Amino acid sequence: MMDDSTEENFLDDFHNTDLMKKLDDVKQIINDSNHEGSKEPSIHTLLQDCIEILNTEKNSMECIDGGSCTSSSIVTDLLSYEKDIIALFKHCSESNLIYGNLIMNIKQLLTELFKKASEIQILFFSIVEKVEFDFTLKKDLSLLLRVLQYIWYGAKAVYNASNKIMASHWKAYITISKKYAAELKDYIINDEPIDFLCSEIKKTILSFQFNDESSLKLSTYMMSVLVKLCSYGRISKSHNVVLEFILFLNSYWLSDTQDAVAVKDRLSQFVDQLVLLSDDTFVKTFQSSSQEIINNNSSSQKMSAMCIAMLLIKRLTKTPCDQQAHQIICIVFDLIKSIDSVMCCYNVDIYEDLLINVASVILISDYNLFENVENILIENILNTEYWPALFSSDLWIIIMRYLSPDLCILQFSKLAKLYEALVVFPCFTQCPQHIYIEMLLKRHFSLVTNKKQLVNCCPQLKLQSLKSSIGILHVSTLSKYNQLSEMIKIISILPEQTNYEHLNEEIIHLWNSIKDEYPPEYLSALVEVSIGSEKLLKTIIPKK
Repeated sequence: MMDDSTEENFLDDFHNTDLMKKLDDVKQIINDSNHEGSKEPSIHTLLQDCIEILNTEKNSMECIDGGSCTSSSIVTDLLSYEKDIIALFKHCSESNLIYGNLIMNIKQLLTELFKKASEIQILFFSIVEKVEFDFTLKKDLSLLLRVLQYIWYGAKAVYNASNKIMASHWKAYITISKKYAAELKDYIINDEPIDFLCSEIKKTILSFQFNDESSLKLSTYMMSVLVKLCSYGRISKSHNVVLEFILFLNSYWLSDTQDAVAVKDRLSQFVDQLVLLSDDTFVKTFQSSSQEIINNNSSSQKMSAMCIAMLLIKRLTKTPCDQQAHQIICIVFDLIKSIDSVMCCYNVDIYEDLLINVASVILISDYNLFENVENILIENILNTEYWPALFSSDLWIIIMRYLSPDLCILQFSKLAKLYEALVVFPCFTQCPQHIYIEMLLKRHFSLVTNKKQLVNCCPQLKLQSLKSSIGILHVSTLSKYNQLSEMIKIISILPEQTNYEHLNEEIIHLWNSIKDEYPPEYLSALVEVSIGSEKLLKTIIPKK
């Protein structure tokens, strides 16, 4: 079993080697136009020496990995040469540029060099994951953050060389971040890797062609990494980068091409997660960028922003914040006004999702939020644009459906007063606003359960135009309609009773009162009651 001092000696042996010097010598030979004789033998010798150095190091690392040391001090020694391994990865990744025409003759050696470096890196990850860090010690906190930084540099260095080795780096990075997320999340700032991933995924998608499964798999994997980086670390300065990236993706698959559909099927779930995981700074970034997006002539960008707004509202259903909800709802309506007809041009299912999520946030929040949003709804209903008015009306009805009966009546009365104030203008009946508010009143009226109470507290129901709009011939008819509504509960059980002659007068009154506009179930109930009484039939059926 190796002790700490033995492990340090192994590492010192490796650190004192001239690995990087040999790689520099290779570059000098390649660039030396005055080099005598063939360059290949000299390059072969240097690369073979590098492989031997890595073999020695691999043996040392295997001994350390098999040992019992969990002290963070070993990590300090490991980091002393980790940057050399990363530089070696970079050398191999750039080999085509470095070696030019010589690449084919030394490709096997470079492959072996890369393989040995990768094996050492896997051992490094294994050792680090076993170490116990003490975060009461500032040096341990700093040390682990350096480890993560080197792993990220390694992932970047091998990006163009090996997806498999790149994945092993990201796996190690995420495993460590997740393990210490509770203690380190505020310290793990992932701006650099997030910027890199957003940039590379965008490049891959822009060059994507249908049936290019390898590119699609790579993009899918990197998106999953991006989400995990946001889950177990934080963003400090890259909120704009993430916002622009999400806007790009949403806009890209709105084109509905074969390529876009294939990309959307794989990546859309990750985009949703990115928005739902976002912090308050991202929300503020979105809010500050919204006006620029609205002023932009790009309809796809506006629809993309609408998708983000919808997801931010969805997030608020779990963590309510009235002020933030009001601000985002305002952005939603501004976007709806700016895109208007585009809502029906793109093949997106955002309308219903938007309605449901906005309504949900309002219903779980204080009534104050609805009072703030109410003005926006009325403003849009009284506007000439169709989509803002339709969305506002639909949202109003969904909210009314879940309010208490008294509040539902109160809100109907507000609409009725608004109608009363507007109907006096001769031009009102010729405007689209007249149609919007008339239809809304009719829909709202159907939701009122206690229409008798509504008659008593809404004098506007005496307006002939309003009665006509919502299907009421006159107020007395509405009162009888409510009396019938109350009597039907009694009538429906009368056939099962043996004695109800004391109700004959009321039943006869109902026969005299019933009109064509009453629901058919009223008439059916009356018929069923009446046929059981000869006295009733003689009274009801007119004599010839």
